[in-house]
This record gives sequence, C-alpha cells and structure tokens, in this order.
Amino acid sequence: MNSLETVNNLYNKIDSSTDVVLEKTQSILDKITDLTKNLFNFLKNSIKKDNLKKVLFIILMSFGMAVVLMGIKILKDLI
Repeated sequence: MNSLETVNNLYNKIDSSTDVVLEKTQSILDKITDLTKNLFNFLKNSIKKDNLKKVLFIILMSFGMAVVLMGIKILKDLI
C-alpha cells in the first residue's frame, strides 16, 4: 500500500466519521427544536389557564434536569 492509498483510506475514515457526527448532531437539534416548540405551546396554553407559577416551576425543573443529564453524558464520554 503506497502513501497515497493510506492517505485516501484515512480521509475516507475521517469523512465517514464526520458524516456520523453530523447526523447525530442534526438528530439532537431536531429533538431540541421539537421540545422547544412543545414547551412554548405548553406555556402558551398554561398562561391562558392562569397556572403561571406551576408552569415556570416545571420549565425551570426541566432545564435543570437537562443540564444535569447533559453533564452526566459528557462525563460518561470523557471517562
């Protein structure tokens, strides 16, 4: 195997890895977009029902749990 073939093989591996990462990133962004839309719809409907304190509490807890879960995921990936 000459050096050009080696470089091409490495490039193809990197290219396919990049595609996988981009697909996963797009999937995560789609999920975040859907969750955000659902959250705003829930917020809009809840404000109409005068449950603002409960809604704000749920939103803050949701964001808190998201931060904790993402932190755990990042730590698991680092270990």
